[in-house]
Amino acid sequence: MANNMASCLVVLTALLGLTCAIKIDRTPLLMPGVAPQKADTYMCYTMKLNSNMEQNLVGFLPNTSHVVHHMLLYGCPEPGSQERVWNCGGDMSGTSGDDNAQETSPVCQSDEKILYAWAHNAPSLELPEDVGFQVGGETNIQYLVLQVHYNDQVKDYHNKGKQSRNKFNNGLILIYCNLFISTLFACKHLY
Repeated sequence: MANNMASCLVVLTALLGLTCAIKIDRTPLLMPGVAPQKADTYMCYTMKLNSNMEQNLVGFLPNTSHVVHHMLLYGCPEPGSQERVWNCGGDMSGTSGDDNAQETSPVCQSDEKILYAWAHNAPSLELPEDVGFQVGGETNIQYLVLQVHYNDQVKDYHNKGKQSRNKFNNGLILIYCNLFISTLFACKHLY
């Protein structure tokens, strides 16, 4: 009887277009203590998403220091590296004759989608009501990859000392909603 009543509630909710049991939450996606060695360094950091539940990204709050030029948030089926943090800057990481050149990997293995872009001094972004990027669950986006471009003020970053650097874990605070009951009009999505 309880299962029948729950099924009726879901059908009634869908017919009436009511949004039910949506929880808005925040989670940080921050570079874990990355200290770029030189200017124009591109570093990537990955987050595995919940494959059992679809989530909708509905907002982005930048958390950056003055050494960050811009950031891109990608969604992809597989990240470009098995490492948690990696150099993803291609030719910007050094030239072939440079002793300090670092090995690089792509942002994603395939099918990368840019979900959000931020440049120096840009404000946060909250998407309009009923709009979001659907990720995780059965979607093609199983990982979020944050790419941070560190600018030419990296020397200032190193001059501040380790304790000061730890205060600037650059990245994003993600605002998302979990859909516990899927209805006809709940959290429309872009992907």
